[in-house]
Amino acid sequence: VQATLDRVDATFTGLQRTTSDVERLLAGTEKTALVFQDLVQSVDKVAARFESKTSKAPSKPVDIDDVTAALDRLQQTVIELNGLVLSIDQASSPLVDRITDRINETAEERVNQVFYRMVELFIIIGAIGLVLILVHHFMRRRPSA
Repeated sequence: VQATLDRVDATFTGLQRTTSDVERLLAGTEKTALVFQDLVQSVDKVAARFESKTSKAPSKPVDIDDVTAALDRLQQTVIELNGLVLSIDQASSPLVDRITDRINETAEERVNQVFYRMVELFIIIGAIGLVLILVHHFMRRRPSA
């Protein structure tokens, strides 16, 4: 019972760590999504100047400040995406390691349990065989009446 309680406690500790990793990952994802949304708006703003208009009015020249702002936002988005990838890598690597360790522990426990059951089976079969040999031996030595 204590071993089971210890395993449950370890599992809950792992779940708490996983939950905090997921929360950090979600926060990073939200930040990246906001930066990406900002980038899309900037690109739309720049692209709108290149769209053809039905009016005969002269088009406005491209403002270098708008292009620079869009490139800055693109750079910020790339930085945020890199941070997100690192965050996912850091969050998932310990999780995968913990899951793999748990699977290995469980597999080792099962193999040990099967091994000990097989040893018990061979001992029981050996004891039954010994009893049969002794009974046969005593039956042969007993005089016939």
